Amino acid sequence: MSTTTNFKRIALVAVAALGLGVLNSVPSQAVGNLVVTTANGTTAPGQSDSRTAATISLSATMENTGDTITVSFVGNGTLGDSVTAGTAGQAQARLVYLDTTTASRSQVGTTGTGSYTAANKLDSRTATQIFTVNSATVGNVGASFGIQLDSATAQVAGTYSFTVFVRQFTQGVTNPVITTYPVSLVSTALATASPTASSATSTSILYGAGTWLANGTAVDSTVAVPGAASSTPVASVKIDLKNAAGGSASVLDSLTVSIDKGNVSVGTSNSASAPTGKSLSAVNWTASTMYVHVYGDGSTGPATLTIKTLNAGTFTESINFYGDAASATATVVSAVIGATGTGVILGTEADSLKNDLGSATSLFAYSSDTSVISNFGTACGSYDLTLKGVLCNLVGVKSGTANITLRDASTVALSKVASNAVAVRVSIGEVATSANITFNKSSYAPGEKVTAIVKILDAKGLTMPAGTYTNVFAAGGITTSSQLTWAAGESLTATSVTTAGNTTSSATAPVVSTEPIAQFTYFLPTTGGNVVFTAKGGSGLALAGQVAITGTASVVDSGAAALAAVTALATTVASLRTLIVTLTNLVLKIQKKVRA
Repeated sequence: MSTTTNFKRIALVAVAALGLGVLNSVPSQAVGNLVVTTANGTTAPGQSDSRTAATISLSATMENTGDTITVSFVGNGTLGDSVTAGTAGQAQARLVYLDTTTASRSQVGTTGTGSYTAANKLDSRTATQIFTVNSATVGNVGASFGIQLDSATAQVAGTYSFTVFVRQFTQGVTNPVITTYPVSLVSTALATASPTASSATSTSILYGAGTWLANGTAVDSTVAVPGAASSTPVASVKIDLKNAAGGSASVLDSLTVSIDKGNVSVGTSNSASAPTGKSLSAVNWTASTMYVHVYGDGSTGPATLTIKTLNAGTFTESINFYGDAASATATVVSAVIGATGTGVILGTEADSLKNDLGSATSLFAYSSDTSVISNFGTACGSYDLTLKGVLCNLVGVKSGTANITLRDASTVALSKVASNAVAVRVSIGEVATSANITFNKSSYAPGEKVTAIVKILDAKGLTMPAGTYTNVFAAGGITTSSQLTWAAGESLTATSVTTAGNTTSSATAPVVSTEPIAQFTYFLPTTGGNVVFTAKGGSGLALAGQVAITGTASVVDSGAAALAAVTALATTVASLRTLIVTLTNLVLKIQKKVRA
């Protein structure tokens, strides 16, 4: 054997010995059987919890009490995931400890053993921090963690992606074994954050003034405004654009506004700017609330304001431009008053083209006989949106009748417009003498509503003024010959009666009357016949009126009447047949005698 060969063999033995030394340097015990599973999460603003988090679960066998596993994560820079510092408007991602998968062995915190040591023990960590898993004894360990978006800060909808780092620190080994796992969180926008406006929730409200005011109603009506050309708005519309869930902060839409009379301007401010024109567009408006201001251009008559939106449909508002007052109309609301009469006359004004002046109506009441009604140049009240006019109060002086005229000024000399004259009767010092019961129809179908009308009369048989009259009826009030079901109005059993004029038919007061009346509405029986209403005058009436009071409502059963008619016809036909037979027999007898 040569010297060279000997050296080679010595070298191989040395290398083998060194190799064995390297293998022997690995500890006989280490982290083993590490299994990591991940699952992506789906969340939404205000819904960050263990059910929506992206999860990381691990299990392993700790073969040495000095072994430690760490879990940490970083954001991948997608969307708005700030995972280090909480920046305003961004979601702060957090790594959260969820649970341990072993009964007692797993120790989860932020401190390690062996080759890893750290301080601070928290139940959630940001991207620059970690969680540790270790065990005080040899055996299996396990834990699960979640990545959540901080619900206290605003989230942007989209996918947030992260990388999870799992490091295995083995006692006696300087460098850990590192594995990475991708996870993601899909953040869905709340329905209230949708940018799409909805016609079901968006509104347009018209207000009859240049600056829009919340007048306590979500329903607008036709507005009458001056038609004279002006750079000052005379009406305004508030447009509230909302998405299907009622949210407005993120709504984006476009408007096209047009009007066939007058001019308009559009903006996000309730403070009007100069009129822009008859048609204009506002594209990609991010403000959910917008205002349309309307201006006169010298035109008069009805106008239609059309507001078209991209997603919320089309809103249409009606506006009436009027000119100078050319006529006035007086309508009686209450034909009888006492010493005071509230809302006795309804007044309206119109221009030469019959365009109503609406809220600009300004009228004054004049009496033809101030010894009966003292008003002469007395201002009427403010405009009533329901009645579409102004109501005028009157002052009674003595019993009698006076004609009332409405004018557009507080003196006859200054007025240019006068209304028709209407008669109003004053009843002062008269005594409630009697009461009567009438009905709103002459006959009724079975089960139909009936309204019994009660009037309080004076000694002359004239209707007493509106008011509450006590003890009109004796105890028990009004009784009926058939049982009725109450529908609306006053109770038949009441002994006191409240009367008033009524300008508009309604469920509780279906009868329109300028004379003060009380109304009792009931359902009649479902069979035909007469229903008699009976009462006795009470101590609130004069002695002469404390007698029986009756009224009869006729219920006509058309089916029963038809059957009765058919039966009667059949009887008549039978009688005719008998008569015909008798006559025939008589004729035959006569013929026999003639032949004989």
